[in-house]
Amino acid sequence: MKLVRDLTELLRDIRVELDLSPDAVFDAVRQYGDREVDELLNQHGFELRGKLEGDVAYFATENAGEIYLRFDFSHACVDVTEAGRSAGTLYVKGFGFLDAESREVASVKLSNVRLDYPDWEPGGPGVGTVFASGHANAPMVHEVRAPLG
Repeated sequence: MKLVRDLTELLRDIRVELDLSPDAVFDAVRQYGDREVDELLNQHGFELRGKLEGDVAYFATENAGEIYLRFDFSHACVDVTEAGRSAGTLYVKGFGFLDAESREVASVKLSNVRLDYPDWEPGGPGVGTVFASGHANAPMVHEVRAPLG
């Protein structure tokens, strides 16, 4: 048994290395996020191109078997229809959990998915250039979260 003076000292001792790339987390978001990202892109005729931007923050929780993660991504996308629209940007925010042992994403909850592009669609649903999906009142599962990085 080891006694520590404060939580900061304990956190130094329990740090773990995470080698999960943002690209791997984004792939899990697309897989576990109820396919909402792909549906939004398909519905509006866009496809992901280029490099993923953004970051992932990891947190220890009171459950030693889970690591909380929070992500905020943007990804360039292009029009794959014949409408000739300008390139757009997909924004995805949310959180989830990693299995602490396997380091695999165990669950994902999306808080915001947004597709921005500068051109409106003639004859389309309107002149809006932002299509968004917001998620309110997502359940707070864990209350103790300490940054791991």
